[in-house]
Amino acid sequence: MGYGNSCTLSASILFSTSSGRAGKKSIFVLFSTLSTVTIYFFSGLCPALLGGFLYYTAAKLFTILTLIWMAVFVLLCFVYYPMYHHCYSYSVGGKQIRVSRGVVYSQTDVVYVRNLQYTTLSQTPLQRLMDLATLRLHAAGGVVQLYCIPYEEARLLRIQLGKKMEVEYAAGDDH
Repeated sequence: MGYGNSCTLSASILFSTSSGRAGKKSIFVLFSTLSTVTIYFFSGLCPALLGGFLYYTAAKLFTILTLIWMAVFVLLCFVYYPMYHHCYSYSVGGKQIRVSRGVVYSQTDVVYVRNLQYTTLSQTPLQRLMDLATLRLHAAGGVVQLYCIPYEEARLLRIQLGKKMEVEYAAGDDH
């Protein structure tokens, strides 16, 4: 059974609604980006803008650095983070779970079902509002997380992995 999506670099990644899951994930990415923008705007960007423009004649360097910082911030919020969420995918095979992520550098984590110790399912308030969840797979070598997947899919995947873990442990006891 395969899950996930593929990584494509597109300018309209915030508005991709090819399936119900992609639409919910895109809305979550949009809300998390907007909340990040709001926090940073009121905590640092707004005072920096006011300070830079009020003292423009006396501190041109400060204004230039503020504008550069703003450009980097906007690129991170509206380009990199949505692309990162878009490039995040996972698949569940017979004996392994594969999680791929990354925009500039790609990273793939593989967890074998026989190495799983337990799983946890959690939701933040924003994820609860959007019916999404995070599934953490605790294995012998570390923890792998599946972010922003539909709650019902995460719950069923957790049950399915629990049954596979029981089968693996039972097969290991026979030898």
